[in-house]
Amino acid sequence: MIKVGNRAAVKSAHRPVSMSLSSKKLQEILVPSYVDSDSFESAVKEAEEKKASLEAILVEKDFITDENLGVAVSKAFGCGVIDLRKIKIPLDLFKIIPEVVAHSQRAIVFERGADGVKLALADPQNFEMVQLLEKETNQRVLVYYATPIGIEEALY
Repeated sequence: MIKVGNRAAVKSAHRPVSMSLSSKKLQEILVPSYVDSDSFESAVKEAEEKKASLEAILVEKDFITDENLGVAVSKAFGCGVIDLRKIKIPLDLFKIIPEVVAHSQRAIVFERGADGVKLALADPQNFEMVQLLEKETNQRVLVYYATPIGIEEALY
């Protein structure tokens, strides 16, 4: 089983910890090229009030499309981008990362082959998850950005 920190992931009775990009990092990536400053600040406030994902609010308010969000973030981190809503993920790949961990880390293995394991992350800087998966699978892990919306839809 993949462990997070020094213990196995345990499902919280409350909402799970979400691994996602910080609002500061998103602002560096998106403003002003994709989203204007006022719209971004409005989305930050709404996300804080609703305790919701900033990325989801930006998309919900039509400040940016989910696709453009994916392109912008993947470009900023120099990694691939994957729209998990457009692919079918084999059940055996879902089992590589336990469901509780997949939700809390916003991480899904979507392909596995000779070149390694392809991992979709809402935070491409989640190096701990990458290292844990490399150790668990004994394979190279190739990181792809997937939007939180894409990850949540793939998990349900």
